[in-house]
Amino acid sequence: MTVSTSSYFTPAAPTVSTAVAEALGERTGHLFGLMGNGNAHLISHLTQAGFPYTSARHEAATVTMADAYHRSTGRIGAATTTYGAGFTNAYTALAEARLARIPLVLVVCPAHRSG
Repeated sequence: MTVSTSSYFTPAAPTVSTAVAEALGERTGHLFGLMGNGNAHLISHLTQAGFPYTSARHEAATVTMADAYHRSTGRIGAATTTYGAGFTNAYTALAEARLARIPLVLVVCPAHRSG
């Protein structure tokens, strides 16, 4: 399922989170994540556009779910965590996906500045 996100993203000035959300919307079919202050704008842009999003309770689970999404559908999975410990908690699952040659995208968002 491809969701057209361009019509939903009309901020006064382009933002990084909007550009990343549009790229994910065009190339992946689902986002798995654990919201933090770093990735709140990204998740907000995608969910407002109707993009499928599943929340996890641990950062490693976000990557594991994206891995399983690819294994079950053949499509590229996407995961997001926030910076710092959020990223390091996801690292083991990311290493497993890498060793299994699973195509997925992990978006680690930095500390909040603006949009």
